[in-house]
Order: sequence, then C-alpha cells, then structure tokens
Amino acid sequence: MDDLVSRERALEMKFQHEQFLEYKVLARRNRLFGLWAAHLLGLEQAEADTYARGVVSGKLCTPEGEELLERILTDTHAAGLEISLHLARKQLEYCHQDAAHQIYTE
Repeated sequence: MDDLVSRERALEMKFQHEQFLEYKVLARRNRLFGLWAAHLLGLEQAEADTYARGVVSGKLCTPEGEELLERILTDTHAAGLEISLHLARKQLEYCHQDAAHQIYTE
C-alpha cells in the first residue's frame, strides 16, 4: 500500500512540475513576443522591457494567446503599423519555441 501512495505522490509532483514549467514557458513566450512588438514600435530598451513585462500578465498568459495577439495587434495598429494576424501568429509560435527551448535547457 505504501508503494501505491508513494507512486501517487510522485505522479502528483511530476504533474505539478510540468504545469509550473508550462507556465514559465508561456510567461517567457509572452515576454519575447512583447519585446518583438516593442522593437517594431521603436521603443527604447527601458520602455521595451516595461512593455514586455506588461504583456506577461496572467490575463494574457493563456496557451492560445488570443488576448495577447489582440493586444499586440491593437498596439501596433494604433502606432500606424500594419501587422497581419498571420505574421503575428507565426511570430508568437516562434517565440513559444524559443521560450520552451530556453526554459527546458536552463
């Protein structure tokens, strides 16, 4: 019985760890995507960091990234930049891949 309980605990800990890593990947993805958008907007380094931190918020940190895409497209269009949804989705995908690589190799 103790083996069963310890196995269950181990699986729960593994699941919690995987969930934590996925959250870190999403937060890093959002930050990288925010830095990309800040570069397009022509923001200086300090402003770019602040902007990127702003898009890491929990509301925008969803696996789909729809709210994040909407925010970035709204900001870029307000600045007079015509960024397509397709380009933004592709960049978000690249940022996700980079973030996952960075997190899992740390």
